[in-house]
Amino acid sequence: DPGPLRTGYGPTRDYVIGMEAVLADGTLVHSGGRVVKNVAGFDLNKLFIGSYGTLGIVTRLFVKLRPEPEFETTLRMSCRSNSEVIDLARQIMQLEVLPAALEISAAAEGTRVIPASDSSFMPGSGGYLLSVRLIDSLAAIGEQADRILATARSSNARFDRMDGEESALFWRRWNEMLAGSAGSLRLRISTLPSRSSQLFRWGEEQLLRIAKQAVLTLAPATGTIRAVTHPPIDGEEEARIAGLVSTWRAEAEALAGYLTVESAAVGVKALVDSWGEVGLQFELMKRIKSKFDPRATFSPGRFLGGL
Repeated sequence: DPGPLRTGYGPTRDYVIGMEAVLADGTLVHSGGRVVKNVAGFDLNKLFIGSYGTLGIVTRLFVKLRPEPEFETTLRMSCRSNSEVIDLARQIMQLEVLPAALEISAAAEGTRVIPASDSSFMPGSGGYLLSVRLIDSLAAIGEQADRILATARSSNARFDRMDGEESALFWRRWNEMLAGSAGSLRLRISTLPSRSSQLFRWGEEQLLRIAKQAVLTLAPATGTIRAVTHPPIDGEEEARIAGLVSTWRAEAEALAGYLTVESAAVGVKALVDSWGEVGLQFELMKRIKSKFDPRATFSPGRFLGGL
């Protein structure tokens, strides 16, 4: 999972150009190659990557690399309302800029997430944070940062800037925040970018209202929402969280999206499915599973529908 960098670089699976895998009977299979230009055919790379270890064991990977960036900068903008931060993000996405990451975040009141010298720029301080990461040459970053900050000024948003290692450290802590801790609820919700703000607003109104410690993020360019809460303290809270997940999933599916439970306490997992609706493609998935792993040797019951 590339996390916030998906906005600028796309999904990690797109960088895999070849692989070797071992099937349950010991057969070695190869897909792709060592160069970007490969013979057209069935894309086994994405099949194995998307199977979560239920079809075989990947033993070798060939990936394409990008040159190490010259410089990076992060611009943080603080807004007072949901509509203000969504509007500012949309304005920035219409500029001639290429952000590596563009994330909106909000948190339950009092939630302390990423240490910072100025807590007014952090989720949980009563507002919304829009964080934009630029990775490029120093000259290109300067031009893009000027355009973004001019837009922030016109929107009356407070802003600050972090360069180099300070910027990289901010995003390392961001990823640690979204990783949660043992027993934390971690959700990923995806839909069309044009519909994502509606689901983000629903999560803000519901999840942040009942959770004592929680953070919610939105990548508006990709339509990806992430939510992380503290571990539930008792069975009553587990049931409340499970009910919220089920309702939020229904909201996402109504907007042609989906919700995945990436991690949760055992009690929550017993009450809500990790994957949700399997859809019409499930019969095809079962046939693929029976072809590659007929005895269900690899990760039985781990994937959606109990595959």
